[in-house]
Amino acid sequence: MPIVNPDTSSVQTITPGTYPSRITSVLLDTSQKGEQMLRLTHEINANGNLKSVGDIVMLEGRGVFSLINLLRAIGEDDMANDYVNPEVENPGLDTDIFMNAELQAVVDTQMYNGTPRDNVASYLKA
Repeated sequence: MPIVNPDTSSVQTITPGTYPSRITSVLLDTSQKGEQMLRLTHEINANGNLKSVGDIVMLEGRGVFSLINLLRAIGEDDMANDYVNPEVENPGLDTDIFMNAELQAVVDTQMYNGTPRDNVASYLKA
């Protein structure tokens, strides 16, 4: 049998920090609790190395603050303000605004089933 050298670079975690990011995929989904959420894929530029990192943004419940933070990071400050203003009716959300949006992703490492994985912890403006 031939000897192979698998490329394990995709399983290596990124050093925690803040990195340029571009959102490359946006999917509307439902959580196990029945709440709407977005499944995002970020292309993180970690010191010249590009890596895809998954992210979940809740659209209902306590996790909605991540949505507001994300809206501000991509320059949608007015929409973010509308979501926190109790006098404004829910403005609706066109998820296309996230496609190819550029921002700074704050990345940390999270354990999942005993395996370290990259986690987008927060968002900042590019």
